[in-house]
Amino acid sequence: MRKRKILKTNLIFVLILLFFNFQSKSNERNEIYEIKFHATCDFSTDWAKLGCAENATDDFDLYWDEPEPPSPPDEYIQIYFYYPDEFVDRLNVSYHSLNNSMSWLMGIETSEPTNVTISWNGEDVANWLDYYIYLETPDGYINMKQKFNYTYYLNGTAYFYIKIFKTPISIKNIEINPSLQQEGGYVNISAEIIAPLGTDAVKINITFPDNSFINISMNITGTDKYYYNRSYSTIGTHYFFIWANDVAGNKNISATYQFEIIKILSVDYIFITFETKNEIFDCNISTNFSLKA
Repeated sequence: MRKRKILKTNLIFVLILLFFNFQSKSNERNEIYEIKFHATCDFSTDWAKLGCAENATDDFDLYWDEPEPPSPPDEYIQIYFYYPDEFVDRLNVSYHSLNNSMSWLMGIETSEPTNVTISWNGEDVANWLDYYIYLETPDGYINMKQKFNYTYYLNGTAYFYIKIFKTPISIKNIEINPSLQQEGGYVNISAEIIAPLGTDAVKINITFPDNSFINISMNITGTDKYYYNRSYSTIGTHYFFIWANDVAGNKNISATYQFEIIKILSVDYIFITFETKNEIFDCNISTNFSLKA
C-alpha cells in the first residue's frame, strides 16, 4: 500500500514537471516567427512549416525540426524543406536561428504531372514586422506579404527558395583612392553591395565642378564587390553617390561623398655654376625658386 502511495506521488510529480515543461515550451513557441505552407493539386494536399526562434539552430534540432514522412504508395503530393544530411534530407518542419538574413530550400513533389498551388497564411507573414519575405519561382520573385499563393505546372519535383531578410540592399565600405588627385590622374571608387535577392543595377552618379554629371554602371570585381575607375581632367571638387536596385525592384542610395582634383604640381629649376679657380672660399650661395600649382 505504501509503495503504491509513493508511486502515485512520483507520478503526480512527473506530470507536474511535464506540465510546466510544456508550458515553458509553449511560451517559447509564442515568441517565434513561423509560416505554414500548403501545396494542393487535383488529387492531394500536403503542408510544411518553417520558423525562426532565438534558441533554435541551423542544424537539426529534435525539439524544433520534424522529418518529412515517406512518400505514400498511391497518388500524392509532398511539400518539404531540403536538409543536407545523410540520414534526414527532408523536413516537414524546419526552424532556423533568428538572424538578419535567412533562407530555406523548399521542395514539392507529385506522383504525376499536375497543376500545383502553393499558398500561405497572410497573418503568418504579417507577424514578421521588420522582415522582407520572398518566394523565388521560375516566374521571378514573389513578395509573400503582398501575394499569398502561386500556381505552377509540376512534372516530378521542383525547388523554390524562401528568402527572409531585414535589409534588401546595403551599400557599405565605400573607398576613394586617392581622394586628392592631380588633373589627368585616376581615381578608383569601390564599394560593397549586398542584396539577398541579387542586384539588377549598381550605378555611380558623379557631379563635376561645372555641375555636369554622369550616371554609369559600376564594374563587379568579386562577390558583392564593385568599383569604378577613371581619370579626371576638370580641376575642383567632385561629388558622387552610389545607387542600387535588386531584382525585385527594391532600391537603396548611399550618402554623398567627394574627392578633389588639383593642378599638376611643377617646379622651375635654376642651375647655378660657380668657379673657384683653384681657390676655396667660405661662402653661402642662395637663390629663389617658384613652385607652380
